Amino acid sequence: MNNENLVNVGGRMKCSPADIMWLESDINYTRLHFSDGSVFTTSINLGKLEARFASYNFFRTNRSYIINLDFMTNYEKETASIRMENNETIQLSRRRVKQFITISNQTI
Repeated sequence: MNNENLVNVGGRMKCSPADIMWLESDINYTRLHFSDGSVFTTSINLGKLEARFASYNFFRTNRSYIINLDFMTNYEKETASIRMENNETIQLSRRRVKQFITISNQTI
């Protein structure tokens, strides 16, 4: 694995952004959900991780989630929800809809 593409996500844990499907906040902790179904909990809050993943294809959908746009399969406009590859549904906040549509059109 190429070390230049690894991001520090807490302690001595580094991972490739391409393996992370989404990040979920849990008060002062963050759960990282990986494409293989595993989950890692770190004591780094979502805001700090958002800055670390800013240069990758990640988008903050609401106060609690940051998704990897590479794993997004569908956007439902009527409910403002995003479906991921594993059929998990993540809600998009109303104030981030315009930004999301702009970014998702650029990545297609």
